[in-house]
Amino acid sequence: MRRSVTAVLIGTLLAGGCMLLPIGRHRAAVNGIEISYLVYGHGPPLLLMHGGGGRALSLPRQIWDFGRHYRVIAPDARSHGASTDPGDTLSYHVMAEDMVALLDHVRVGRADIVGWSDGAIVGLDLALHHPDRVRKLVLFGANFTPEGVNAATLTWLRAASAADSAARAHDPVEPPSLDVRLRHLWLTQPRFTLAELRTIRVPTLVAVGDHDWPSIEHTIELSRAIRGSQLCVIPGSSHAVLRERADLANEIVLQFLREPMPPERSPRQM
Repeated sequence: MRRSVTAVLIGTLLAGGCMLLPIGRHRAAVNGIEISYLVYGHGPPLLLMHGGGGRALSLPRQIWDFGRHYRVIAPDARSHGASTDPGDTLSYHVMAEDMVALLDHVRVGRADIVGWSDGAIVGLDLALHHPDRVRKLVLFGANFTPEGVNAATLTWLRAASAADSAARAHDPVEPPSLDVRLRHLWLTQPRFTLAELRTIRVPTLVAVGDHDWPSIEHTIELSRAIRGSQLCVIPGSSHAVLRERADLANEIVLQFLREPMPPERSPRQM
C-alpha cells in the first residue's frame, strides 16, 4: 500500500513538472557552454530532447514512463532552462554537436534518441552526421524545412519575425531574446534535403499529431525519405501530442524501441 501511494505521489509531482523529483540534476561543460541535464532511471541509455522554448521538465511524463525501462538523459538545450549560451549561437547542427559532447561526457557511445519538435530536428541532424551514436530514432512533430509547418503557423511566424525586426531597428543594442532567436531559427532552419534524408539508416519512427504544426503531407514525405521508417499519426492531438496523448504516445515509443534491431544491410542492399 505504501509503495502504491508513493508511486502515485511521484507520478503527480512529475505530471506537474515539479522540481522535487527523484531525478539527478547535473551540469556538463561542453562546446564553450554549460549544459544542465537530468538523469532518471536505469537501463539502456535514452536521450530525450525537448522542443524550442522548453526545457527537460517540459516532458515529465516521458521522463517518468521511459525511466522505468531506460536510463533517461534529458538535457536543457543551449539557451534553454538552466543551460547557458554566450551569444546568438542557436542552430540545429550546433545543438546536435552539444548532444554528442554530452553523450561523451556521460560516457555513452550509442543511445536511443527521442526528440519532440526542435528536439526531433536535432535528432535528425544526429542521425545524419553521427549515425554511430544513434541506436533508434523517434521523431515527434519534426519538419525538415521551414515550409513544412502548416500555413497558419508559418503566417504567424513571418508576422512575428517582421515585428521582431522592427523592434530591433529601434533598439539594436539590446541582445535579442530567446523568443526572437527561436522565431528566426524556425523561419530559416532546418534545410535538410530529401537526398540527405535518404542516407539515414538508423531505425526511425516518425510520429505526428493529426493537428500538428508540421503538415501531414510534409510528415509523410519525411517518413518516405527515411528508408524503412515507421509512420504514426496520433489522433486527437496537436503539436503538444506528448502531453495531450501521453499514454498512447509513450506506449507507441516503448513498443518501437523494444522491437529487435533489423539486420544490418550491406551497401549493395541500400
